[in-house]
Amino acid sequence: MWALICRSDYRIATPLLLLPDSAWKEIYRLNKVCTSWKAEQKWNIVEINNLLDEERECYNIPVRICQIALTLELDWIKLSVNIRMEIATANNQEELRDKILKRKKDLNAVIMAHNYQRPEVQDIADFVGDSLELARQATQLDVEVIVFCAVHFMAESAAILNPTRTVLLAESTAGCPMADMIDAEDLKGWKKRYPKATVVCYVNTTAAVKAESDICCTSANAVKVVESVPNDEILFIPDQNLGNFVAARTKKRIISYPGYCITHARLNAKQVIMAKQAHPDAVVVVHPECTTEVIELADAALSTSQMAKYIKESRAKKFLIGTEEGLVHRLKKENPDKTFYVISRALMCPNMKRTTLEGLAQTMELKRNVVVVPEDIRLRAKRALDRMLAIV
Repeated sequence: MWALICRSDYRIATPLLLLPDSAWKEIYRLNKVCTSWKAEQKWNIVEINNLLDEERECYNIPVRICQIALTLELDWIKLSVNIRMEIATANNQEELRDKILKRKKDLNAVIMAHNYQRPEVQDIADFVGDSLELARQATQLDVEVIVFCAVHFMAESAAILNPTRTVLLAESTAGCPMADMIDAEDLKGWKKRYPKATVVCYVNTTAAVKAESDICCTSANAVKVVESVPNDEILFIPDQNLGNFVAARTKKRIISYPGYCITHARLNAKQVIMAKQAHPDAVVVVHPECTTEVIELADAALSTSQMAKYIKESRAKKFLIGTEEGLVHRLKKENPDKTFYVISRALMCPNMKRTTLEGLAQTMELKRNVVVVPEDIRLRAKRALDRMLAIV
């Protein structure tokens, strides 16, 4: 069963998708203590339908979630209700945590989580970071099992870099639409069109695409990677927005593949302007996966790890955040004296939020979702990743 609900975490309501059948009882219970939110939020059927149109193509969400959302009538802002999209309720959270920690010890495992994961998943992880931080950490571990709480391409990268260890993906259905926008055959075609270009591959890609690339990059080091390449012509895949970001910061010719992050693409200039008007004393930080128009309105465009460092070192006390809302959990933990506002309620990645404590516990218990990369692909993909990691 699908549902669309809202929550007011971090002061701006955001949509959250994918509610399992077994979680409906908790929703109905909360519905009894909540009042109407429609007047407060000023949402209507048109706005919800617009959001649905953005999601339907990638996630095939049925139209009826619109009616479900409208009938829930939950007043999140007034009551500050915080619903976590998971089967486990507050009563068994501690039990799940104990089960996960015990199983981690039995497996001689480490749990790694991306900054966009749910707060409770981040809290139980041994390492939390962005793609570059986790890729580097994955090469320095003395464990038998790596459990990745993220999306598939990140777990694949860990498997590429750690052939002697078992890599488990906590949630098997957690994919990345941007990574699916290009495959190895697509890239081969582009390489024929631009035979002299060096292929710089964003890590948000499959192992097969990395294997066809010359060097990888993340949003944290994309400019540095491009500058390190001797060639002046760069085929940048698959994120066009990140490619445009790099192009504005190098003299090299950047040929960008037309892929994009569906979550960051939802953030537009009008939303940033309205947020700045509402919080004129807040510093605006956005992700390089955002459009050029959004980046031009920001005080800084940074990867999530760079955002964390920038905010920690800043004297400012208020920040408008232009990336997936999960990062705010880390920011609040590291900066309890600072206030964070997510610019848009649309900055929620459904795939990152698929991972739950219950799913993590089951994956570890059954040792399921083992990530395997064919050796010929792994070796070629590792070459591209190693070249990236060699750049300080």
